[in-house]
Amino acid sequence: MVEDQNASENTMAEDVRPVSFLDAARFLGVDVFTFYSMVQREEIPSFLGPWGEYVVSQADLDKLVTNAPC
Repeated sequence: MVEDQNASENTMAEDVRPVSFLDAARFLGVDVFTFYSMVQREEIPSFLGPWGEYVVSQADLDKLVTNAPC
């Protein structure tokens, strides 16, 4: 039971891991200015990270990639 709880906590922590806009743009394979435009159009949510910079969550990036048309 404790192992299951630890596994779910690790998954949750990984999902909300903050990713900088530059790293997110690289992850998606787009220019950073294109990524800024995506955030401005609210295609991907951003939030103020722990260091005072705007970031996105890894989970949101993963959703964007898995829902992208081929």
